[in-house]
Amino acid sequence: MFIHLLVSSPLFLLFTVCGIGCFIGKLPIFGVRLGIAGVLFTGLAVSSLDSRLILPEMIYTIGLVLFVYTTGIGCGPIFFEALRRTGMRDNALVLLGLTAAAGITVVLRPFLGLSSTFSSGMFAGSLTNTPALASILEQLHLRGLTGEALQSVLAEPVVAYSLTYPLGVVGMITVLVLGKRLDSRSGSSEQSVKVAESEIMDRTIQILNGVVPAETFGALREREGWHLLPGRLNHAGHESLASQDSVLCTGDLISLIGSKDEVERACQKLGAYATQDLWLDHSAHDFRRVFVSNPKLAGKRVRDLGVAQLHGAVVTRVRRGDTDLLAEPGLRLRLGDRVRVVAPREALSAVTRFFGDSYKDISEVEITTFSLGIALGLLVGMISLPLPGGHAFSLGFAGGPLLVGLLLGTLSRTGPLCWTLPYSANLSIRQLGLVLFLAGVGTKSGFAFASTLQRGTGWPILVGGMLITSFTGVFVLLLGLKVFKVPYATLAGVLAGIQTQPAVLAFAKEQTRDDRTDIGYSAVYPFATLAKLIVAQLLLG
Repeated sequence: MFIHLLVSSPLFLLFTVCGIGCFIGKLPIFGVRLGIAGVLFTGLAVSSLDSRLILPEMIYTIGLVLFVYTTGIGCGPIFFEALRRTGMRDNALVLLGLTAAAGITVVLRPFLGLSSTFSSGMFAGSLTNTPALASILEQLHLRGLTGEALQSVLAEPVVAYSLTYPLGVVGMITVLVLGKRLDSRSGSSEQSVKVAESEIMDRTIQILNGVVPAETFGALREREGWHLLPGRLNHAGHESLASQDSVLCTGDLISLIGSKDEVERACQKLGAYATQDLWLDHSAHDFRRVFVSNPKLAGKRVRDLGVAQLHGAVVTRVRRGDTDLLAEPGLRLRLGDRVRVVAPREALSAVTRFFGDSYKDISEVEITTFSLGIALGLLVGMISLPLPGGHAFSLGFAGGPLLVGLLLGTLSRTGPLCWTLPYSANLSIRQLGLVLFLAGVGTKSGFAFASTLQRGTGWPILVGGMLITSFTGVFVLLLGLKVFKVPYATLAGVLAGIQTQPAVLAFAKEQTRDDRTDIGYSAVYPFATLAKLIVAQLLLG
């Protein structure tokens, strides 16, 4: 009776799979949570009960497009910024690692007796990359098969993906444990500032010595290489908001905002911590935290806001998601950011209106630019490039929207068109898209998955996936530590980025407690995703 109900109502089937799958994903299994991937395995389990329990193809296609586009929009600015620093080195590591993974997949194929559909799905699963699996399925759709023949061939990469996915998560976590032991620098002074130590603080310093008369704070900041912002300045008993042009004199009190280490460096140069904190005095100036909901400010740098000229205010911090950022002049604002502004008390209301501060507005999506961006991504994905052997390559539903999302997220706006999404809305749409895709793919292949396990033919795929994950992880780990000399904190993020796996990133962050782990992950995630969906198609042949 219940099976008939699921068969007769795809919508009921969809939300049943999603609800149970997300619940299972929260349960610890041998100390590891599957997260959203629990939806995939629930879809496989439910659809194994009856071959008719299949969700419409449009569901997982829409889910995939939503997921990859919002990922691109969110990661674009970080990705291209990282490329200008250490991103080229980190992405070179990713390229070498994926080349090694593809090589071992090709070598294992004849030994394990696997077809190209199984081996390409094994590659995608061992590196836990859903868009790569989607690109394989899309290419198979273009081969002219229909009916049962198409369903049979589509099931093969999904079965291989599902078998190897859990080992892909556990295998890379094991590599991270090994890496922590191999890293001779993990406890040394070369380790970067830990998260707990890099929290932004506001301390008042009294100028006692070491300051050249009539030298501005901006000149000192540039000369000393400080990553600090000035807050308030008390000169001869008169308090004002400090700026880069503020001249520091002996006896002045100045509040500085930055990490603990940076503030201490400045204190050693300027004098000593004052016995009073300027930020506690709210008589003339006060601070307020406001949401950036004004679409005109999306993508603007802090230095271009003009709040000092308009309202005599300064922006000192930006909270993005769960992370506090120093409001340095070059930082670009995003919709949904929560900024901390210091201003004269009478100007606070005007400053609030300037930024918008509407929780309702940052919960909404500008449908026009959102739809146009996705449409442009789909057009790019349709571009087909011929390959030897009569086959063709395209970025497809996964790569096209991801690439366009990266570019539009970096541009932020084009004239009156704002391409970015509020942070919370982006995360919600991204999660919804991934859940829809995994539910659709899981139900499409559950019956074939169960048949494979019953026949006992899945062991070669499991062995192959384990070898791909472990070889790739160890290869990148040793190459990064011994050849590229990448700090382990960054390398842990790169390893998680190669897997494009949030569960691995969470473990890496818990292991390192270092900000560079997030940076390493963000720097390679988009490239790893694009590279894997290209390699997966090439492996399909």
